[in-house]
Amino acid sequence: MYDEQTSIRMTYIITDSLPLPNIYFRHYYNFAIDCSLLQHSTGDEYDDCNKYITATKYNSGDNLYNYSAAFRDYNVTLPTNDVDFNLDIYITDPFYNSSNQIDSMDIVAFDKEFDKYNMDTQNIGDDRLTYVWKFTRTIKYSLVKDLLSYFGKPTYIEQPYIDTNMPIEIINRNGTYYATLQFKPSSNPILKIETEQRNKTVLSLLGILGGIWSALAAFYVFLFGLGLISPWGFVHKLRPFKDQYKKNLLMTTMDLQFDKLDEIEKFSTEKYENSSSQKRLDDLEKQVERLKKLNQFYIECIIDTLFLNSLKTD
Repeated sequence: MYDEQTSIRMTYIITDSLPLPNIYFRHYYNFAIDCSLLQHSTGDEYDDCNKYITATKYNSGDNLYNYSAAFRDYNVTLPTNDVDFNLDIYITDPFYNSSNQIDSMDIVAFDKEFDKYNMDTQNIGDDRLTYVWKFTRTIKYSLVKDLLSYFGKPTYIEQPYIDTNMPIEIINRNGTYYATLQFKPSSNPILKIETEQRNKTVLSLLGILGGIWSALAAFYVFLFGLGLISPWGFVHKLRPFKDQYKKNLLMTTMDLQFDKLDEIEKFSTEKYENSSSQKRLDDLEKQVERLKKLNQFYIECIIDTLFLNSLKTD
């Protein structure tokens, strides 16, 4: 049970918007990024997204990627229809020669709610191209292996991430323009929920053992009947239950013993032979009462009532 491989339950939710991912850019040459978020049908600006772009900074300790910038989105969600979201990348470094470069730009995207969970890295080459970044969003709930999870009360770590693919569209543009990164939700956008779940827990194991025990007990009763029912189970052996049972048992047996002594005394004297009819009738009623007590004693302490009644019927 400790080394059990968890299963994953998949849930799909139709959504009309997706949060834009956080995107980090790195390149050998200095560059700038321009953001446009427009209504597809009208061309009107949907939101001023340039405020989410950090200024390009120089990294003195990185010989491969000297410059870096980021699009960090904390508020904007991308509607799944009628919106164009573009990031235009321009090389502004004076030492850059677009006709003779082999360096590529490194782009890393994270889901904005779980930025440290790196799921996708893409490289943009030196060609002037449009990269259409189609993405879907997935939220993974990873099971924490704590004590409560083994008792059927799991604890989860939420890990949102994005699944992407990047088809390329070739365009002809001159100047310092480097590439365009265009974001589009995948067709029929669906939010996918992945939930890890444990198939074996302590409660399920107890349920299996209880089912086996019940089946064996039922088979035994089918073959041999109920038999005598002992009151000395595990619970009855505990002191509160044991003392209470002893108290009830002693009270019943003492009453029966006293009734028996009275009966012997009465039948052994000559007074009983010379007693009146009323006296004999009273004694007879006491005998009936004693039999009722004895019957109640059997029912409560020795044998099951339903089984006793079935014996009487048979």
